[in-house]
Amino acid sequence: MDKETAEPQKLADFPSKEVVLGGYPLKIYGIAPDDQYFTSIQSNYEDEFCELAVRLIPPDYVCLDVGANLGIKSLFLSRHCPLGRVVAIEPAPMVARCLEANVVANHAENVLIEQTAVGEMIGTVRFEEASAWSRVSENGVEIPITTLEEIVERLALPRVDFIKIDVEGSELSAMRSSLGMINRFESLVLVELNALTQLCVTNTNPRDFIDWILASFTHVFALRKAGFEGNLLEPISKKEAIALLFRNMIRDGCVTDLLVTNSERRLAPTAAHLEQQLKASESRYAGLRAELSAAKAELSAAKAELTSIRSRLESLQKSASWNVTAPFRWLRDNLPIGK
Repeated sequence: MDKETAEPQKLADFPSKEVVLGGYPLKIYGIAPDDQYFTSIQSNYEDEFCELAVRLIPPDYVCLDVGANLGIKSLFLSRHCPLGRVVAIEPAPMVARCLEANVVANHAENVLIEQTAVGEMIGTVRFEEASAWSRVSENGVEIPITTLEEIVERLALPRVDFIKIDVEGSELSAMRSSLGMINRFESLVLVELNALTQLCVTNTNPRDFIDWILASFTHVFALRKAGFEGNLLEPISKKEAIALLFRNMIRDGCVTDLLVTNSERRLAPTAAHLEQQLKASESRYAGLRAELSAAKAELSAAKAELTSIRSRLESLQKSASWNVTAPFRWLRDNLPIGK
């Protein structure tokens, strides 16, 4: 997409808000002020994803954000992986324009946008746009569809370290067509399990999706939502298909993020990664200290101004003119004139 021609329209036409995600200040544009997804975005949004990235995603990772929407995760990954790359894949035309505005506004130079659907074929599909709930539908407009393999090959990506997939019920087709690539690159994949969208949007049996995941990956974890006690990642064994489906539909409100891989090394941060994490934390800490110092300076200036105002008020109250006009002030405050 052309950033030069797209930016003025986006910045002028779309509502925006400023949030802090994982310690990074971001400016986010949405498609409408009352859009449900846009209004739900607040500071510390999706804390569990940010925590996962801090633990397992080094700063040099090449990441794919499949179903990027407004780019919340793409923008976070852009800051979190300054030495890596992020490919943000979003099929919805209007949402993709907002995504473009967000990439430009946040100077996310290591983010590349691909406006396409992802599935098991290369061609076109009908797509109905509805913000965070956009989906493939016969009632929609025609848009391109391709495979992750094709995107990776066309962009000549040297590797794919991390993939996030949230495609409103089409996760099985996107994952199935990408399994060879995932295994080739030993990728770490965060994929959404949503029984409701799979049933209603793509007529996919969520049990089939769960069975395929458990059969295709040696390491499967459920990402705990913010606020739940326990470890961030909860292991899911091959015998727990029914339990996982129950958890998704009852406890998680049909939204469960699954972290899957066939590479054990992706789950064990290296010494270099830990050192990079430490440097990043020190850098963010230095930034926070600078902000704190600036805030203290502003507070000190405000206190000095307040002291000056009080001093002037005391001087005024001791002045002759203040004493002379005291009866008039009493009349103003006590007589019902103009009341």
